[in-house]
Amino acid sequence: MLIVAPPPSQFLAPRSDPNIILAEVRRQLFHHRGAGRKNVIEFQEAFKAWDGDGDHMLSHFEFERALCGIFLPVQEVNALFRRFDPRGDGFADAEEALSALRVPLSKRRLAVVDAAFSSIAAAAAAAAATAAAAAADVTTQRGDGTTRAVSLGLVEAVGRMNADGHPEVAAGRIGPQEVKDDFCEFFIDRAGERGSGGAAAGAPTVSLEGFREYYRDVGVCEPYDTVFIPMIEALWGVREPHPGDIRRSELTKLLLPKLKQHSRGAETAGEVLRKTLRYYSEDDKGERGAKHSGGGGGGGVVGPSGVERSLNSFGLYPDKREVQDIFAALGSPKGQPQDVDKVLVYLCPPEPVLAPMF
Repeated sequence: MLIVAPPPSQFLAPRSDPNIILAEVRRQLFHHRGAGRKNVIEFQEAFKAWDGDGDHMLSHFEFERALCGIFLPVQEVNALFRRFDPRGDGFADAEEALSALRVPLSKRRLAVVDAAFSSIAAAAAAAAATAAAAAADVTTQRGDGTTRAVSLGLVEAVGRMNADGHPEVAAGRIGPQEVKDDFCEFFIDRAGERGSGGAAAGAPTVSLEGFREYYRDVGVCEPYDTVFIPMIEALWGVREPHPGDIRRSELTKLLLPKLKQHSRGAETAGEVLRKTLRYYSEDDKGERGAKHSGGGGGGGVVGPSGVERSLNSFGLYPDKREVQDIFAALGSPKGQPQDVDKVLVYLCPPEPVLAPMF
């Protein structure tokens, strides 16, 4: 049974906004979370236990009992019950309540989680290529910034985890093996669920989708980005992507189809973008290269204005802050002009060469 001590907020006036009350539930789970997702799982199991007939509907009494490990004033329990009893028939939807508890990963969290998955996948791909092993079970980055939806072996993924970097391990509250066990249990259970329809479950694997789902659950227990993001960085040896990198990925997804449309098969997407960037490039005096070359472009560097105009010519309209983020990620936080080819590779990365499949 999950036991949580009364929080200091217990002595404040009851809240009426269900979203604020849900945030309080997450806060209590966070402060008494144990290892990984342990408290969230126990919380979910409590809801299922009180759903005796399996219809996913709880009476007010059952709902209150399911919340017995969370200290909330009666008024807040009532407000939360009404939130999940939209028909007003005296029964709350347990599935909806649990779903509301599991909020999606924020954009910032999603970026660092994806960076972690790409990092371990790239390391696995390199190891597979070195050993001349099969490369079909690893993930690489596409040239358009998206990720191939394939999987890593569970043992391989866990082997790349630095469990000592978990804040609970660093604080001495749990051991590193508990962190690894929690990670493994999630993917083993997930593989079992997928095989429950009559097909064989197969060996547990770690896909991008599953990796995101796992850290979405962990995120319920880690409501603060100042804890969650450094935790991912320490566990997987990555750095949080710069805002410009995130924007770059979004721009690339939109830009590539437009570049290919403009090329009409005669040029590569990179050649089309290079020509446009050079048209809006600058010489050493900060003047447009096109001015000195009859419209063909001639400068070797391009500034924020040139990048913005280049993207505008393909129907993309980032604001100035987003363009500045891109230049900051290129090592120019003040927006100094950068080499055209450097900007080109950043906005339109080349398609990686995959290791052969055996």
